[in-house]
Amino acid sequence: MFQYFCRVSRQLVYKFLFWIPALLLLEEALRYAGRPGDFIGYVAAGEYALHGKDLYSHWLNTWPPLFSVFCIPIYWLDSFSPFLARALWQLGSLWAFYHTAKRILFLLFDKKLSFYLWQPLFLLPFLLSFKYLLDNLANIQINIFMLLLCVEAVYQLQTKKRPVLAALFMALTLSLKVYTLFFFVWFILIRQWKMVLYTLVFCVLLTLPCFLVYGMDQTLLYFSHWWTEIAQAFPMIHHKNQSFFAAIWRLTVPVDAGLEIPTHLFHLSMDEAKKVVYLIVLLAGVYPAWLIWKKPEGEKNLLFAMPLFLALIPLLSPLAWKAYFIFLSPALFQLSSFYLDGLLSKWEKGVFWISCALLILSSEIFIGPYLSDLAELFSLITLGAIGIVFLSVYRLHRQYT
Repeated sequence: MFQYFCRVSRQLVYKFLFWIPALLLLEEALRYAGRPGDFIGYVAAGEYALHGKDLYSHWLNTWPPLFSVFCIPIYWLDSFSPFLARALWQLGSLWAFYHTAKRILFLLFDKKLSFYLWQPLFLLPFLLSFKYLLDNLANIQINIFMLLLCVEAVYQLQTKKRPVLAALFMALTLSLKVYTLFFFVWFILIRQWKMVLYTLVFCVLLTLPCFLVYGMDQTLLYFSHWWTEIAQAFPMIHHKNQSFFAAIWRLTVPVDAGLEIPTHLFHLSMDEAKKVVYLIVLLAGVYPAWLIWKKPEGEKNLLFAMPLFLALIPLLSPLAWKAYFIFLSPALFQLSSFYLDGLLSKWEKGVFWISCALLILSSEIFIGPYLSDLAELFSLITLGAIGIVFLSVYRLHRQYT
């Protein structure tokens, strides 16, 4: 009787831990739908593309030319009803995360989300990802959709054996946001040559709408401007930028990061610091890349490194706002599973929880706006993400050797 009571009580607690955050997400999604967020940039991009205005005369437009074409339907819907456009986007973001979690559970653990919705296998990573879900909803950003397309590309490739559709999804992310290039490298390392080739072909084909909307000459000018003036215009040393690049810049370059508090320990130029980043990434990446290239046979081994490469997206992007770290969620699902199954050693558990604390407790809701800015200045989110990536690489080593 007592055991039955404990089991029922535990299930009630699990349901409580699911429904309270889930309802809060829904409430926040609709509440933030009344705010501009980054969505105003998407609307402006669509407006400028439709009406023939210079795309990059609007300060918010830092995206490739195709992104503005993609935003034309968003502009139409926003012109009809701004709240409706944002509300649909927000609800779509929630659906996208649910569908991503569904695919992750199936790909990594061969489990159905409907059976584990109120179980620790889903609840723990869901709660650990909660902050970054809120960040995306608060800023009305596209990152959750990009994550879904990446995971769906893997699902279509490995489960449905549809390399063409997988390549289309991957090419769409590359053409719209580019930062998924770091995930695309994984397909090369696991030697999915057909899918890689199709992706490159689709990337070329996806430029065709740009030529149709802007014309030949203007499209070439836009791509040239985007590449020279935006894609290569970093660094962005501001404390809000939580990429690994920005962390190293703040550590080595004597430039104010926005709070008038010096953080540099060295006196390098931006170019010198950039070379330091490239060197660190190269040296740190050689071993895991070699492991994946020489991986043992089997689908389980094939998919094992997928969360790791998704987690690299916010770290290796030259510019990464907090909302970008939603790409850590697949790695959190994987590491949470290892934790729940008792596969992590004591030091691994320590690294896991310290990393999660750095990722979560630096939020304004816990420490207030000023201390949160200080946490960003000293790259605590970046350090938390590095901890998650380090654990993922270590588990990769254990899996492949």
